[in-house]
Formats: sequence, structure tokens, C-alpha cells
Amino acid sequence: MTNVRFAGWAVAVLAAAALGFGGTHKVLHKRAPHEQPIQFSHKAHLTGDNRLECTDCHFGAAREARAGLPSLETCLECHMKPQGKRVSEQAVRELAAKGGAVKWTLLTRNAGHVYFSHRMHVTVARMPCDTCHGDMSELSKPPTSVDQRLLSMSSCMDCHRQHNANLGCRACHH
Repeated sequence: MTNVRFAGWAVAVLAAAALGFGGTHKVLHKRAPHEQPIQFSHKAHLTGDNRLECTDCHFGAAREARAGLPSLETCLECHMKPQGKRVSEQAVRELAAKGGAVKWTLLTRNAGHVYFSHRMHVTVARMPCDTCHGDMSELSKPPTSVDQRLLSMSSCMDCHRQHNANLGCRACHH
């Protein structure tokens, strides 16, 4: 009976891989890139004299499984008063005046059977964010898509091998 169960499981895994469900993340909308509600510049925030760290705005990355997207309140911590003449900065204050919220479009999401902890990778393993997300410091607009090669099961496994991290299926799959 165990062989039959294993064979059934193996067929399901192979079918899922053939259908494209084998990666650790999946792009929500493969066809059309998504515009974000505020034309946020990572370049303006990650370079220069007032350089921020990714975790200054995506603070969940250091403390939780999910990194999270910045709330309007997070943006207002610095941009309650003008710091420049960028239209996006004014958009933050206008949205706050209307009592709104920033409705960012999430570009990646783990498949339901995959567990990934930003905290474990960022805080415990001390991995730089660009390892998985690429170099955001050159983007003057928010990303509209993700590089699937960086967020694939094979790139995760390669990294785990390089750093002698857990390679067992149950480390990431539940």
C-alpha cells in the first residue's frame, strides 16, 4: 500500500511541475505588468545621503514570515512634509488627506504548500534582500513584475546547498 501511495504522490508532484506549480513563488499576473498606485522610487530611497534599508519600510522582513508592503502611515513617517517636488510624494499626502490607504499590487505569493520566512532569511541567515529580489536600488519606478529565476525552487535549492542549509522537503513544504 505504501508503494501505491508514493506512486500517487509522485504522479501528483510531476503533474504539478508540468503545469508550472513547482516554483516557490508564482507571479500573480504573468501576462500584463501591473502599475502600482504610487510611483515609488527605490533608487531615491536606497541611495544617497538619506539612504534607507529595505527593512525600514518592509519591516516585517526582519520580524515576521511576510515582509509586508509599506502602509500609508509608514510613508508619512518621512513624507508628512515635502522633502522634494516629486509627484509621488504629493500623492502620499493627498491619499492621507482623503483617509485612504495605499493599495499596492502584490506581485508574488507563495504556493499554498510552500512556507517561506523572511525573518529566518533576513535576520537569522543575514541574507541581503537583493539575493532573492534583485537590485532594487536602480529602479526609479516600483517593480511591475518579478524575475522568476530568482524566486524559483531551483534557485532556493542552489542557495541552500551553497550555505549548507536544510535541503529536506519539509523545511519549506507543508
